[in-house]
Amino acid sequence: MDGMRIYCDSSKTDDTYVTNCVFNTIDHDCFQMWDASNWHISDCTMNVKSNCGIRLANCQNCVAEYNTFYTEKQNSGNGGIQLQGTLNSILIKWNVFHDLTFDGDGRGIYEDEDGAYGTVTIKNNVFYNCPSGAVVTNHLTVGKLNNVYAKKVFDWTSQGYGASAIPKETSKNTSGINQSKPVANFRSNVISGKAPLTVKFADKSTRSPTSWLWNFGDRSTSTIQNPIHKNPIHKYSKAGKYTVSLTVKNKAGSNTKTMTHYIKVK
Repeated sequence: MDGMRIYCDSSKTDDTYVTNCVFNTIDHDCFQMWDASNWHISDCTMNVKSNCGIRLANCQNCVAEYNTFYTEKQNSGNGGIQLQGTLNSILIKWNVFHDLTFDGDGRGIYEDEDGAYGTVTIKNNVFYNCPSGAVVTNHLTVGKLNNVYAKKVFDWTSQGYGASAIPKETSKNTSGINQSKPVANFRSNVISGKAPLTVKFADKSTRSPTSWLWNFGDRSTSTIQNPIHKNPIHKYSKAGKYTVSLTVKNKAGSNTKTMTHYIKVK
C-alpha cells in the first residue's frame, strides 16, 4: 500500500499537524509532501519498506520532529527523509534514524538525485547504522546542531527522542542533550451552543507529553493519562462562558494552555 500523499497550496498560512501515525507496510514513501507550507509531522513511527519515510518537495516552514525511521532487513529503499526541489525554513529535530541498512546502503537525511536547494536546519537527531551517511547534501544550506551519532545502547525514549513506539536501540553518550518539555495545545468540535452542551476536546500538544490535566471551567477536571483516551468529552449543563485549560507534563517539565471564555453556553 502507499502512504500519505499531500499536495498543497504553497500560500497556505495555517498550521497543520500530523501526529502519532505508524507506518509498517508501505510500498512507497510513508509521507509525500509537495508544495506544503506550515505542516508539522511529529511522533510517528515509520518502517521504511521502500523509498523513504518523508519526502519534502518544494516545501516551506515545515517541521519533522520526534519521529522514528527504521527498516527491517528484508526491505530495500533509500533512507529516512528525502529533500527535493526548492525548500525554505525546514526544521528536522529530535528524530531517530536507525538501522536504515537497505542491504548495505541507506541514508538518514539526504537530497534527491536531482538536487535540493534552500535552507534546512537539522538538530538534536540520533543516527545509528546509516551506512551511506547520516546527512548527505550537496546543494542545500544546512545548519547542523547537537546531532548524535550512535555507538552505545540506551533507551531513546527516556532521552526525549523519537515516537512512543520506538524500540530500544543504540547511541553514544548524550550528555548535554535533554528532552524538551511539552507544549500544550487543544481544540474542540464546538465552542458554543445551547445547554446542555456536549463538547469533545482534542489534545493537540506536542513534544511527547506523558500526562494531561484538563480544567473545564465549571469546577470539573479530568486527569486522563492514557494517550489513547486523552481526548475527553465533557457536558456543560448551565449557561455561561467557560475558560478551559490543559496542563501537560513529561520528564522535562510542564506547560499549560488556557483559553479564556472558550466555551459559550446559552
